[in-house]
Amino acid sequence: MAVARRSRSKAGSTPTAELKTLVDSLIKENQRLKKQLLRVEAKATGGAGAAAARGLGAIARRLEKALGAGSTSRRTRRNTSTAAKAARRSAAAPTPRKPTSRETQAKRLAALAKAREARAAKRNQESPSNG
Repeated sequence: MAVARRSRSKAGSTPTAELKTLVDSLIKENQRLKKQLLRVEAKATGGAGAAAARGLGAIARRLEKALGAGSTSRRTRRNTSTAAKAARRSAAAPTPRKPTSRETQAKRLAALAKAREARAAKRNQESPSNG
């Protein structure tokens, strides 16, 4: 008996062509929105215009992020997001404080010594009553 075989190349080309047209349309839409954003920013004056420009900029960034995320695999996106979190953590790290003056350091050391003495005195008062 002869086994009928189907050609796989035809089945695989249709979804690829659909994806290509979809991506092309998204790119065109993104370019159109960018042009629109530039026109709005040029017309915008005052505080309300600046707020509108920020809002449109946020939308444009989300669009670019969505378009960029479509081409990456799940594993790549996960690693990228982990790297992005690490970058944000290191960027948000507090800046080191300036060294204090000698007078301030002396006051702090004196206060620490006084606190230690007070704790030691309190411990000495509590020890005989507990034992």
